[in-house]
Amino acid sequence: MSLRKYIFSFTFIGQILASILIVFGVGWLFIHWLTFATNHNEVVVVPNVSKLSEDDAKDKLDDANLEMVLLDTIDYNPAYAKLAVIEQFPLAGSSVKEGRKIYIKINANNY
Repeated sequence: MSLRKYIFSFTFIGQILASILIVFGVGWLFIHWLTFATNHNEVVVVPNVSKLSEDDAKDKLDDANLEMVLLDTIDYNPAYAKLAVIEQFPLAGSSVKEGRKIYIKINANNY
């Protein structure tokens, strides 16, 4: 059998079509599995923990299934209570996935 007859034969065309269907099928399954595995469209709104103490902020974030990470203390600001949260990232009201780390910075204890 010549190469030309083989390329245009029913067997070869059937194998090409089958391989294309398998590739698209596996791709489609992967995309749907990825949507499920990454909890697509399942979000939590970040609560506002500004001006709360570190312990209160941790409790509030734990209630929302979020993890708190203390980054640093900022120079003392008399407008805030000692050791109160001054900054947070992501900001309050942002939509994030469960278990996301919320980074906070707290006010220093003194000047």
